[in-house]
Amino acid sequence: LDSYTNLESNMGLEFARQYLFDNQTYGYYFICIDNDCLPMPIVGNKDWIDRLTDLMDNYEVYAAISCRNPIMVGTGNIFEDESKDITDFPWPGGSLRIMLTSAVDEVNGWDRKSSGRGQEERFIGGKLAAAGYKLGFATHIPSLHLWGLKNTDNWGYPKDWKPEDTGHSSGVWH
Repeated sequence: LDSYTNLESNMGLEFARQYLFDNQTYGYYFICIDNDCLPMPIVGNKDWIDRLTDLMDNYEVYAAISCRNPIMVGTGNIFEDESKDITDFPWPGGSLRIMLTSAVDEVNGWDRKSSGRGQEERFIGGKLAAAGYKLGFATHIPSLHLWGLKNTDNWGYPKDWKPEDTGHSSGVWH
């Protein structure tokens, strides 16, 4: 850990990612991680970051690739073609995602100052796609999203928390 920033209040994912992009970005790739998602174990001495980096290096037309989500409700099974390394999708999830720093910079990142969750995946994905970049999910690099439990809301947070406490909208079910 090179740096830790604790904001006084939850400003939402877009604000946090723009803040990190503006103040803590040093390299070729910008990597996003959500607090309610877990990567799968190391495979062949490579963790999820190594594996996504390999995909980005091998498929240079992509500006963003995310680990495969376990459930894609409302999209059908977009991962039917197991022969593909990357499944094209217009807004790869922000949960475990690697992005070209230069591409995010080119489209001015998350510059709209949206509060709360703000559908950051669709927003940055739309901007990158409009700039001509490809986006997708890593077909063979899954992730685990921690969904709600018996005594929590749909996102896994205590039921008495307000959406602004979590950054998620409790009225949305994936």
